[in-house]
Formats: sequence, structure tokens, C-alpha cells
Amino acid sequence: MNDSIRSTITNTLHDRHMIRSDLARAIKKTPQEVTRALNGTRGGGGVPVIWAAILDALDLDLVAVPRTGKAARATATDGAMSPAHLSASVDEAIELLSRIKAGLDADPSSGGATNNREQ
Repeated sequence: MNDSIRSTITNTLHDRHMIRSDLARAIKKTPQEVTRALNGTRGGGGVPVIWAAILDALDLDLVAVPRTGKAARATATDGAMSPAHLSASVDEAIELLSRIKAGLDADPSSGGATNNREQ
């Protein structure tokens, strides 16, 4: 893998309040294997030689980008979410509900809470 992908993965772990051992458990690898992969050290995995040659020949880079949807946020194979993912999902839900409430309060035709309050 390249430094850009390693950096994206490290930043994503941080954003999701996960550590490398959480990732290791999710992918059924040892923490040492994950550390080697993210540090780019020997035995840490890399792009197979054939793919590196193809990408080089076509002047392309391999990149990691976030997926969308709840399924992408689940890390355990049994469908359970890690505490960090659960916390992030709750935070997202609270933010969404706050935006919905703000929209209802701002729209006089919606009968939102602000419009129903007696003043």
C-alpha cells in the first residue's frame, strides 16, 4: 500500500475512536500484523507486483475512500458494532434529529415546536 492509503486508514481509525487492536479484532488479524501494514514495514503487506506495474504503466494511484451507508460502518462479521462505531452512530443520529428539529422549528407550515409554543 502507499502512504496515502496508510494515512487515510490511520485518520479513519482516529475519527472512529478506534485503535489498531480494534481494527485487528475486526479483521481477525493480530495487532502486530495491522501495525506492520500501517507502518509499511517488512511483512506488512503491499500491492502485488503485477498490480503495481499496471498502476505505474497507466499512471494511476491506488486510493482509499470512505464508503457510505450503515453496512460500511459495521466492523464485526456478526453484525455487531464496536463501542466506537456505536458511539459514532449515536452521535450521527443525534445530529440528524437536531437538524430535523431545527428545520421543523424554522418552517411555519410544519407546525413545529416553536410554532406551537404559547408566548
